[in-house]
Amino acid sequence: MTIRRATLQDLDELCRLSRLEHAQSRMSAQPYEPEKVRQSFSAAVTGMSAAVFVSETPDGLGGLIVGMVQGNLFKAHKVEFKSGY
Repeated sequence: MTIRRATLQDLDELCRLSRLEHAQSRMSAQPYEPEKVRQSFSAAVTGMSAAVFVSETPDGLGGLIVGMVQGNLFKAHKVEFKSGY
């Protein structure tokens, strides 16, 4: 297994993994919008305030983790947010 930064070429696989995670999550009753997910991953992969790392095997991507810094609704300081599949 290899751990590496995700690239735009990984978008299809990132979306596949997120669909699997969504189906098993407490948010599964909420609609899954593939185009919104693709846009979010594209922004995270290419943006300055996020990073996406993937685990890659000969069979394809097996997992991912996203880390980002974003503004806080309640104060001026930025906060970190992590999510993994």
